Order: sequence, then structure tokens, then C-alpha cells
Amino acid sequence: MSKAKKKTSREKRVLIAAVLIAAVTVCGSTFAWFTSKDEVTNRLTASANYGVSITEDFTPPSEWTPGQKINKDVTAVNTGNVDAYVRLAILNDLTITAAGSGASIESNATTKPDAPEGETLVEITSDKVKSLQAGGTLVLEAGAAPTTQNVNSATYSPTATGLYLFRRNVESGSEYSGYFYDQTAGKYYPLVTQPNTVYAAGTFTETPEGAFSTATGLKLATTKTTTIANTDTADAKLISATWYSSAMDAATPTATTAGKTDAKWIQLTYTAVDSNPIKLNIELDSNWASNWEFIATGTTAPNVDQKNDFGYFYYKKALAAAGTTEKLIDSVTLDSSVSQDAYESFVYDMTVALDSIQVTKTEDGKYTNDGVMTWINTAKADANTGVPTWSSTT
Repeated sequence: MSKAKKKTSREKRVLIAAVLIAAVTVCGSTFAWFTSKDEVTNRLTASANYGVSITEDFTPPSEWTPGQKINKDVTAVNTGNVDAYVRLAILNDLTITAAGSGASIESNATTKPDAPEGETLVEITSDKVKSLQAGGTLVLEAGAAPTTQNVNSATYSPTATGLYLFRRNVESGSEYSGYFYDQTAGKYYPLVTQPNTVYAAGTFTETPEGAFSTATGLKLATTKTTTIANTDTADAKLISATWYSSAMDAATPTATTAGKTDAKWIQLTYTAVDSNPIKLNIELDSNWASNWEFIATGTTAPNVDQKNDFGYFYYKKALAAAGTTEKLIDSVTLDSSVSQDAYESFVYDMTVALDSIQVTKTEDGKYTNDGVMTWINTAKADANTGVPTWSSTT
């Protein structure tokens, strides 16, 4: 092969660099999990040492409770030797495990009922069993009256499959707690309990002497898991995003238009939890609007991997080689209004997706504008500097 052909081959070669940064962490609220995923998509139009990635300052706590702010600083860094235009999309997915409708069970049951379709019976450990029966009097043993009621509830262990109930005497009458024991599997399934009480949901009948007689309306506790993807916009799985210009701790937050420069934070509401929606607050950096331009995703605008991602944050300047953008996100908070009764557990995925397009300077020091139009039709580059002006209108 001639030197001329070798040279042509070298000129045609294109280097494409892709960097994926993923930080997966665990924290909780009762049984809550928090995960963070970062994605990078790099696009190259010429041969160069090219790479753009996401960087973050993120130290997860051991437990994540309502009202607790988690520091999460998100920026983009240019690891290559050529300038680039960049944009970020914040994608949010949530998997919620909440209380189900419960599995009905009769007080004389000796067979475990099936959970309703799409739900799972709750299992508890022997330690939880001890707390359910502690301080109570045994009134139902394997679905029948016990041979003796005055057992030591702290050390009592069931020996047969069936429903077990314990009664506590209180000033207002009696309170009940209990569980179903599966002797073959050695597993325990608790009854549905009301918030802040120890008694099982149901109607209990006692004799004038205070002895247990019957119970109706009993249910074993169940859970139902709902996965809400960033693409879900149906009413049953709606993720709504509201922008606010007031501080997150304001008594009455002031809503503002999406992308407006006075916005301080974004609240995502997951209404799949009917009466107790999960709300997550994303705090933007105090100077985000000076450095980033938000453009909502329309029906014809491109999405991240075809996802309905609400929109993009466009960096307002070319990101120089070896340079780092100013911060976009400052923190994430599980809203203080979220009740821990709203869920048994949940997994929250925040994915920060980065797109970049290489730009080069011409001999007169200006940037070329090739590739910008593939992002949004109304993007413009300054005639002198090539710095982009991102706009959703012409």
C-alpha cells in the first residue's frame, strides 16, 4: 500500500469515546433505597482525542428519611482535547412497594389464604412475632380456642399451622394483634394493622366476661409493587413535575414556569400511591440559570433514548477541552410531607444523561456550528464567538 493511501486511511479514521459513570448507593426510610445512575452519550464528527463525562459529589447517608436533604452536585467535564457543546437530561424512575389491599382470612383459618392478584403476603421475622404478642393474652391458637389463655407471650412459640391472636386489655376495652403461622415453611404472616395501633383490622366480639368469641373482617398484610418509569404519563402512573421559585422550606411554595430563570427547585410527584403520593425535590444550583438553559421536550423534539424526559438543560457556552461546567444540581430531598405509611420500600433512580457534540474553531477563532441543529431546530451560535444561544422559539 502506498504512503498516499495510508495517509488517506488515517485521515478517514474516527475515534469515538464513550464514558459511563454509574454510582449506585443504598439508604433508607423504614425500608427505603436510593440509587443514582449517570449516563453519558458522546458523539464525534471528526478524528480527535474526545471524551465528555458526568462528575458528581455524592455521599449517601445510611438512612434517607422524609425532609432529609442529600447533597448531590452534578457537573459535566470535558476529558478530551477538543471543545464541545453539551446538554443534560434528568431522568427519574421509581419503584414503590406499598401496602396492598390485604388477604381476607377467617378467624378459624388453618390454611394460608392467597394474596390478591399482583400483591404479595408480608413475611415477618420471629423477632417481630415476639413484639406482636408481647404483653398480650393468647385468645386464638391455630384457629381455635387455646387450651390455656394465660401463656407467657414473651416466650410462646406456635406449633401448628393456623391463625393466632393475642389480646391486650386497655382502658377503652381490648386491643388485638396476631399473625398466621405456616408450620411447614416455618414462616409468619402478620395481620393488617392500623397506623399507631397494635390491633388487627376487623370486628371482635367478646362475652360479658371479656372472653374472646369471634372476629370478622380479618386480613393478612400484603404489599403491592408499582414501577413508575420516566416514560409513564398515564393517569395511573403519572409523574408530574412542578417548578418553584420560593425556597424549599417555604410554608407555601410559589410555583413558576418550567425553565424560568427564577426557579430554585423542581418537585416530582408520583401519584401511583393514591392517598400518600411520593414527592422528591431536586434543588438546582443557585447560579444554574446563568449557565444553563432549560427547554421542555415537545412532541416533535428529540428525547433521551425516546424517553419522555420533560426536557433538557443546555450549557450556555462551548465546554473547553479539559474544562468543567458549572454545577447544575445541588441536592435531592425526600419531601417532608411524605408519610412513611405511604410505602414499605422504594427504589429511586436519578439518571443524568449527557449528550455532547464536538465543535472546532476556524482559523479566525470562531466555532463551527455543525451538529447543533440535530438537537433543536432553533439553536443558534453567535456569529463572532460561536457560543450557542439555546431557545425554544424562533
